[in-house]
Amino acid sequence: MRLLIAWCALLCGCSEVLVVPNDGDGGGGATSTDTTTVATNVTSSGQGGYEPQGGSGGAGGGPAPKDRMIVVDADIPSHADPEEVIVLVSAPDGTVSDWWTGAELPVDAGVNDGDLVTFAFWSGYSQATSYRITPAVMEVMADVPIRSYFLPCRQQAPMNVTLVLPEVAGANHYDVESSSGVAGLYASGPGTAEREIRACEGIESFDVVALASDSANLDAIAFARLDAIAYVPGSSIEVPIVWSAERQNLDIVVSGAPGASLRATGSWRDGSLSLSGMYASTSMTAQIGPDGTTSLTYGPLAIGGGTSSVSVSTPPSFTCELDNAWRMAPFDGTPFMVAFGTLAGFAPTADGNVAIGGSGEVGDVLHRWADDYLTDDSAYWQLLEDPLTPYPLPTHPDLPAGALPGFKWPSAAAEIRHVHQDLVGIEGYAQYASVNPAGLDGRARHRLPQSCF
Repeated sequence: MRLLIAWCALLCGCSEVLVVPNDGDGGGGATSTDTTTVATNVTSSGQGGYEPQGGSGGAGGGPAPKDRMIVVDADIPSHADPEEVIVLVSAPDGTVSDWWTGAELPVDAGVNDGDLVTFAFWSGYSQATSYRITPAVMEVMADVPIRSYFLPCRQQAPMNVTLVLPEVAGANHYDVESSSGVAGLYASGPGTAEREIRACEGIESFDVVALASDSANLDAIAFARLDAIAYVPGSSIEVPIVWSAERQNLDIVVSGAPGASLRATGSWRDGSLSLSGMYASTSMTAQIGPDGTTSLTYGPLAIGGGTSSVSVSTPPSFTCELDNAWRMAPFDGTPFMVAFGTLAGFAPTADGNVAIGGSGEVGDVLHRWADDYLTDDSAYWQLLEDPLTPYPLPTHPDLPAGALPGFKWPSAAAEIRHVHQDLVGIEGYAQYASVNPAGLDGRARHRLPQSCF
């Protein structure tokens, strides 16, 4: 009810949303936004009826009028085929006006405010990200996180590896993975195991990472990393695993509601290992003191390679809403200052889109995720919106005939997730849309509407 009242106040123009200075952590300077103007943006959007222009194999029919041109580009991993990334410009009603493949980027795209620029691809499941075009957006640069896979290749002669894995107290699961392009290395438990491995042609060395975990709580307990092991066809080597529990710790200072519980998580990920990457995390819980603050020291396992981060969230288990902040390694030695409850919350819209409401700081972007993960062919659609320029919920575009066979959009039964995010070094939605923001520190507020009663 409080969220509904806040949304009514936003539309009726009977209050102001104050954007509080974010002390250099991603938002803009202090800004007072007239909500009457915001409401006008809502009612005047929804332009549609564009004829397809026929981009890369489009339907033809001549270009419909467009207000302006923007640059559209994407950061596509080197292991992926850019022809299998489909980029579309569509009206809010889903009508596609132009499209390209990732191989044709960057392009100059004609857009109207309210349009979507969508990047669709398959990464073991159907995934699409749509950027809303608002008046300040002049460029869209998307991150296309297509996972790597061990694809068929011409292989070298095999070599034999003897793994020696000592037992780790408290561990009941052991995982050993090699870098991409090398297959056959695995572990079923502690002890000594002989494995025949094969590498693709051109590979002269490989990396190995081992994890010992407690599968009951999903925490990694210890790790080992060996880099640049020479691949010598026909040879035999022994690889002794030496376990470590070293961490990349940092000091964390948290402020929030007295007595509130929180969870600190240290995470590590390396996409160059295994078939589709390797991940390890650990966590601990704490409580904010009577004075509204608490201090702790925590961090991810110091595995090396890949990316590492530490995050702090309240409540410890996500049900209806969650408030969190994160910092990416390497850490610079300064304390990680976390202030819960500072980002503005959410206001429901009649059509199911996401908007901010009530008081609080305004971040850089709103995400609306539709997650359809209960079937074998999962589908995910992320809609990115400007917190200061709300629009009605759009219709997703349809892909051109023959593009991405098997791709599907989330069904009506998909779980909806809202995220209000603020990133360090990003000054508002237009800048967010123009860069690949992966790897930046930030904070976010999450909401699962289906779980809020």
